[in-house]
Amino acid sequence: FREKEFSDRRGNLLRMDRVVMDRDQVTVIDFKTGEDSPEERARHVQQISKYMEILREIHPDRAVEGVIAYIDQKRVLRQKS
Repeated sequence: FREKEFSDRRGNLLRMDRVVMDRDQVTVIDFKTGEDSPEERARHVQQISKYMEILREIHPDRAVEGVIAYIDQKRVLRQKS
């Protein structure tokens, strides 16, 4: 899915850049551009963690992985549940 919207327990609407559904795993990918600071990176990790939490609730039978893709830096940060 591209630009897929989900809501959290409180009803807040969140738009995930990409969600890839495989038989045993769900992967959420968030694309970032430009330079990042340690503070921004911490916010990005917090954001992807929230996305992963929502997907774990929806798909408790699948592993969930989060990927932050820093396009300009050609760098990827992965988080697994």
